[in-house]
Amino acid sequence: MSRAIRRGATALVALPIVLAASAVGPVLPVAAQDAGCTVTIWGDELTHTFLKSAAAAYTEQTGVQIELVSRPFTTIVQDYETQVPAGTGPDLFIGWNGLVPNFVTSGIAAPLELGDKLAEFVPAAQSGAVFDGQTYLAPIYVENLAMLRNPDLVPTAPATMDEVAKVGQALKDAGKTEYIISTGFDPNTSNWYNLYPWFMSSGAPIFGLAEDGSTNYDELALGGEGGHLFATQLADWGKSGVLDPETNFGISVSLFTEGKAPFLVTGPWDVPAVRDSGVPYVVDPIPTSGPNPAGPMVGVIGMILNPKSECALAAADFATSFIPTKEAQLLIHQDSTQRPALAEAAAELSDDADIQGFLAAGTDGVPLFSDPRGDKVFPLLGPTLNAIIRGQGDPVELWDAMVAEAEAALAE
Repeated sequence: MSRAIRRGATALVALPIVLAASAVGPVLPVAAQDAGCTVTIWGDELTHTFLKSAAAAYTEQTGVQIELVSRPFTTIVQDYETQVPAGTGPDLFIGWNGLVPNFVTSGIAAPLELGDKLAEFVPAAQSGAVFDGQTYLAPIYVENLAMLRNPDLVPTAPATMDEVAKVGQALKDAGKTEYIISTGFDPNTSNWYNLYPWFMSSGAPIFGLAEDGSTNYDELALGGEGGHLFATQLADWGKSGVLDPETNFGISVSLFTEGKAPFLVTGPWDVPAVRDSGVPYVVDPIPTSGPNPAGPMVGVIGMILNPKSECALAAADFATSFIPTKEAQLLIHQDSTQRPALAEAAAELSDDADIQGFLAAGTDGVPLFSDPRGDKVFPLLGPTLNAIIRGQGDPVELWDAMVAEAEAALAE
């Protein structure tokens, strides 16, 4: 769900990669009948590359070939939902925890036996792996948004959006930059995922939050003063240029790497491009806009097993015996810069400034939504957010109309 909202993806032809080998750790046992299998794993244009080194190491240890296939992010979920019931599709699917409930209900996700290993993951990954008391997701990494800052342009991290607006406008007035915050927007669906930290800060977290930090899907929490505050602020940010809705996914990173914007709101998936550009950057928490912390969504990315897989034993072995090892998780980080889901591997990266920056930014985050009731609300957000940020009506009236529509949809 998270990348479906935060990034647009150009359609690519499926690109299979059969991996070469590199040794890591002891050889893992694989059932003899699956030893000759080629385990096929689907990921999108980015995620399929994240397993390259780990899959090569597994092949070296077991002899089982791993084929990583790139599927367009815009269609990968629909392709999986269509092909698995027909008896095709991959053996393993790289997806986010929000997909699990629908996949289980549709019969296209098989249980995975992680046993005691589940307790070795960070808490968010433990929670994201389980649905209805059963494990369906083998966690790979945990991700959330942060704000990247160019320290040459802004030496000190702003704590609030008011400070961001002030320093950003000063840079524009001085001719040093052209934008303030760069982040990707879609002309139809906007990007509520990237805006969500300010939903939280304003006091409108979409759904209610229980005392233990979990989401209460029985309570729509968009209305009232918190929602009005966010809607008013969003209109102000659009009018003043703090956020530019014409900044699409294709240019949002380049505006930062070219020095045209001092701030970039994104996740760790864009860090390699920023790092490779040579632009100086620091990973900061997202500034607050209201009385609460600016908490982003925290997503768990992992592998889901196709219940009709013809290589189920080898696929499950890769997902549940090899991936939950420190060696594999560090290889995945090496290829992706993502934060390992395994606690031991995450601790190994305590001196990684990027990892620690995203960890700090996610301290007040909430688990990525994983209830079908969200699907009734999310499609209503995009048009409303686009209208508000573009000044196409009174922000409070637009917001209240959307809330009323969402309440009616949930009542159905």
